[in-house]
Amino acid sequence: MTAPESKRPSTVHREPKESMPLWVSGVHAVKEVLRAKPDQVDLIVLVGRHPSHRMFIAMAKEHGIPYTTAEERLPEFLRRRKHAPVFARLAAFRYADPEDLLEAVRPTTIFLVLDHVQDPTNLGNVMRTAAGAGVQGIFIPRHRGVRVTPTVAHVASGALTYVPVARYGSLQQLIQQLQERGVWVVAADPYAPEPWFALKGNRPIALVLGHEGEGLTKTALQLCDQTVRIPMIHLESLNVAASAAILLYEVVRQRMTAA
Repeated sequence: MTAPESKRPSTVHREPKESMPLWVSGVHAVKEVLRAKPDQVDLIVLVGRHPSHRMFIAMAKEHGIPYTTAEERLPEFLRRRKHAPVFARLAAFRYADPEDLLEAVRPTTIFLVLDHVQDPTNLGNVMRTAAGAGVQGIFIPRHRGVRVTPTVAHVASGALTYVPVARYGSLQQLIQQLQERGVWVVAADPYAPEPWFALKGNRPIALVLGHEGEGLTKTALQLCDQTVRIPMIHLESLNVAASAAILLYEVVRQRMTAA
């Protein structure tokens, strides 16, 4: 009797079911969260007097979300800088399972893969740009970079509801998994022979970016299908948020031109 064929083990780590509360602030960001995923909001805090409060009270009642004007319900770090008229607390933030993102690849897929990004403001700005460009998922390292924090959520300004974020263990393995699913993997490298507009954006694509100081390892660069550079005249490099914006909208431009 022949033993049943076993499936090849996945090289992508399944994400544990962990969660943490996050706060989103500002009229635009809170409105986006309430429109897109009201089920993720478990409290709205209204600060001071603002014309938007009537709208948020109506939205809170519509979705059965508690609201309050008691500023002491805000965490201390937000009370110190309560510059926004409205805050929303997300009941939980859950990282996406990387396998789920990989299994959902389609011809229009755009992924961002980040490595060694330490600044939460940079990550928040990347997420905001990614939402605007229609990115289907962002991969961040489990150990070598910033996590999704309240600062990230604040800077992202509502993007958390549109762009899944997954964490990976090995960048090399992730690149290989992407390639096995037909994704064209492009890395940003200041020493690449081709400029940024030479990337091949009319296919499923993953853009890989490292920290502006350290960049990507030689091994990771060699595994990628293509490397491109963003020319600099006076400075050595842009921060990761600026680089991501340039590359993402080059992909968008190419696709709009080809349509």
